[in-house]
Amino acid sequence: MVTFLFTLLILIPIAIAIDVSEKIDNFLEHPNLGLNEVLNDYYLNFIIYYTNTFMPLALFIAVILFTSKLSNNTEIIAITNAKVSFTRFMYPYFIGATLITILSLGMNHYVVPNSSKIRKAFEKKYINNSKQKNALKYVSDFSLQLTDSTYIFIRSFNTENNVGNDFNSETYNGLELISKLSADRLSYNNKDSIFTLNRWRKRVVYKDRDSIKFGQKPNFDTLFYYGWVVQYDNSGFKRIGSKGSSEPYKFTSNLREDSEVKKEMQETGLLSYLLYEDGKIVINEKTPKDRFGFIFNDKTLWTSASMGKSMTSYVIGHAICEGY
Repeated sequence: MVTFLFTLLILIPIAIAIDVSEKIDNFLEHPNLGLNEVLNDYYLNFIIYYTNTFMPLALFIAVILFTSKLSNNTEIIAITNAKVSFTRFMYPYFIGATLITILSLGMNHYVVPNSSKIRKAFEKKYINNSKQKNALKYVSDFSLQLTDSTYIFIRSFNTENNVGNDFNSETYNGLELISKLSADRLSYNNKDSIFTLNRWRKRVVYKDRDSIKFGQKPNFDTLFYYGWVVQYDNSGFKRIGSKGSSEPYKFTSNLREDSEVKKEMQETGLLSYLLYEDGKIVINEKTPKDRFGFIFNDKTLWTSASMGKSMTSYVIGHAICEGY
């Protein structure tokens, strides 16, 4: 019996130490929770519950320790030489096991249920309530079908500040993707009852092409960096140009001011704007010196992109019409 109690006294403090390390944050979340309430309402009933739970294990360990001590002191040999039967030798074991079984049954039916009511009430008030709040505070990997053809997915969402990350909305026509809206950040405005997307991208799929729109304009530093890369970094695509004519065609112009074009030059990444109407150049603007004029001027060689296609198509069309 002494060995049995000694084993319980070893196991219970270990269980208490582990439980304290797990729940100390829950205790500290409640400033009105006192030490007496923690000890009397929780850990006293915690000890009762786990004492009853560990009884079979403690009994098993106690039997091993007690029997090994008898064997180590050669008392089993002495008992055998005294012609004591094995049944008689097992009497103390059976009596001890019976007493502990009666004790365990009594605790299990009368003591532990009443004790667990107090402990569970404490856990519901101070421990599980915090866990439930934290579980409801963060929602992860959330998906929802809005309509027959529209699905949304959110990687994570905080219900306290109504902010989510990695938002995706996909629209299908059967099994075919029609459009996809993605955003790095999603926030909900309680006042207006609307969601706001930050750094969004919308991809629309057509039969022969895709269209991608961005919801946030790059800042000046980003535009300046990529402009410098295009102009001075020779590690990318090979530059292929054409030699200018010694007798180029001279366009006539009748220039006019356009406030909208000037505004775009000041606020966007637009480098040059040329409008040709009725055989004359009517608007000819380029980026100001205080914006991208450091890397772009009238003599700058720049990637033609779609402008090259437009000019080439225009010249070829006129050449065909004139019989060339």
